[in-house]
Amino acid sequence: MFSDPNFSALGPGLALTVVGAVAVGMTRTSFGYDMVTSGYQASAATFSGVDPKRTIVATMTLSGWSPASSRRCSRS
Repeated sequence: MFSDPNFSALGPGLALTVVGAVAVGMTRTSFGYDMVTSGYQASAATFSGVDPKRTIVATMTLSGWSPASSRRCSRS
């Protein structure tokens, strides 16, 4: 496996870095809290002062950007 010239440790390392960044973003930022709150109950998010529609659109944009950017990096 490691002797294959097409193998690169950069890909798994980059993937673990992205996963770590998303985990920190979800657990330690207000945007992460808003995403979790909007995902569970939009009405509860509204009562806590979160705009659930805006947060859901931002979450979908982020989830669409992530695979698109990894695809772009792999084509170079």
